[in-house]
Amino acid sequence: MKRKLSLVVCGTLAVVLSVSCMGPSAKRGTVIGGAVGAGTGAIIGNQSGNAGEGALIGAAAGALGGGLLGSARDDERAMQKNDPGPPPSRRGDPGPPRY
Repeated sequence: MKRKLSLVVCGTLAVVLSVSCMGPSAKRGTVIGGAVGAGTGAIIGNQSGNAGEGALIGAAAGALGGGLLGSARDDERAMQKNDPGPPPSRRGDPGPPRY
């Protein structure tokens, strides 16, 4: 029991420390995912008699999932920001030929 608890605590700590090198959506996703995961884990853990352990496991899983989704959103925003879009058309340009 103590070994499992220490592994969960170390995993949660690693996720929390890695938040500092993420974008804004990843940070928000990690925090929200951790909070929702902790609440859900506590509820599920309470049903089996281990609310604290369930909350820790849920927080770690939620933080990891939220961080991954937020990071993907940050990457998508960065790609959109760097995309110049279609080139501007010249005035009087007839466009592609029509057959």
